[in-house]
Amino acid sequence: MHDMALKTTIFSSFSTLNNNTRMYEYKRLIDKSELSILTVNKIDNIENIDKKTIVREAKSNALKKACGRKTDKGIVVVNDDLNIEIVIGREGILHSLERKRNNYVQIVSASLNIGELLRNSIAINELSTRTENQNGSIILLGVMNYINKLYAVRIIVTENKSFDSFRIFSLSAVNTKKEDATHLMVHSGLEPVQQSSTISIKELLDYCKFISIIASNFSKDVKEHLNIKEFESDLVGLKY
Repeated sequence: MHDMALKTTIFSSFSTLNNNTRMYEYKRLIDKSELSILTVNKIDNIENIDKKTIVREAKSNALKKACGRKTDKGIVVVNDDLNIEIVIGREGILHSLERKRNNYVQIVSASLNIGELLRNSIAINELSTRTENQNGSIILLGVMNYINKLYAVRIIVTENKSFDSFRIFSLSAVNTKKEDATHLMVHSGLEPVQQSSTISIKELLDYCKFISIIASNFSKDVKEHLNIKEFESDLVGLKY
């Protein structure tokens, strides 16, 4: 598909970066439908998989399991929450794999299943940071079950600048963390989800309030409802 055709197909009426404060309020979020918990199987020696293979398998997942379609820019997947189309390209996948952090294995696992996670995630905030080529970003929250442990998955998608009225969103970064089980039960009373296939947004927000990479990027309204005070955002330009 040529660039102009891609711009046409990735049009969205979603008014990101235009004063959407209410859509990130606690009450609005918990009214959303439950999220499916994606079960991710353990892969032996996953930390040694070369990045070219990760990119290929991530795109294959998006194409086959998330109803994706091929374009010149990458695989396009629809996010069900916002009803926007998001391009999964090589750069967006590789960005999160640049450093081998202590959660590298889980980041690779999420990246290999990025199509399904992108489709089944909710918007929790926006970033107003703009560059020469970008108009800002949306922060999405998904969830996966990795070896019977619940992991929150933070996905950032960026709106790329366009020379016409059509809006193009693309995968920018993926990160994932779980909460320590003992800490979780002591503070929230929730058991780690192991066998459930879905989770309510209220439960997910409660679970994430002790996970810094998620809790620090909730809107002010959500932070107030969950009494989150100890975390500062690790992202630049948090909007709400």
